[in-house]
Amino acid sequence: MQEGRVLAYNAITESISNVWQHAYDDVFFTQPVPEELRNWWFIVQCIHDQFYIAMYDMGAGIPTTISKKPWAAALIETISSLIELRGYKVVVSPDAKSIKAAVDYGRSRFKQDNRGKGLTEAKDFVQQNPQGSMLIFSGLGHYEYKTEGDDELLETLSSPFRGTLIQWNLRLETKNEC
Repeated sequence: MQEGRVLAYNAITESISNVWQHAYDDVFFTQPVPEELRNWWFIVQCIHDQFYIAMYDMGAGIPTTISKKPWAAALIETISSLIELRGYKVVVSPDAKSIKAAVDYGRSRFKQDNRGKGLTEAKDFVQQNPQGSMLIFSGLGHYEYKTEGDDELLETLSSPFRGTLIQWNLRLETKNEC
């Protein structure tokens, strides 16, 4: 139980830190985003035996921010090769591959312990739940991970999603826990 709390704390605090540090970084915009428009939302809700945590910002988005990482192109190419090997019938957008790369990589540009692992820690958090899932929407990409079957889904959205939405869905042990 204690390990689950630590994973939850790490996932949530690292996600908040990522929004604060990266979503509205001036380097990703032609003109700086005014302070009053640098918004983000954090929502927690319990419905029956499901616990939902969602974080949304209207910033640059994962595909834009990850493109600045020196390791991103090689990892996205590897992901593209793996997708081809799996025989996907649809074309997966570079944005969906970028989201998966951000989830898989989990290393910080700051090269410091406990930094830059937000999406990796978020996935670790979900993996501790037997019926958990994580959804991420950003740019033209949609990424979904489900613990049942250890399934990952990458899809291309029909229109761009502004910013980034990350949602964790967790099944609680009993219906009366909310």
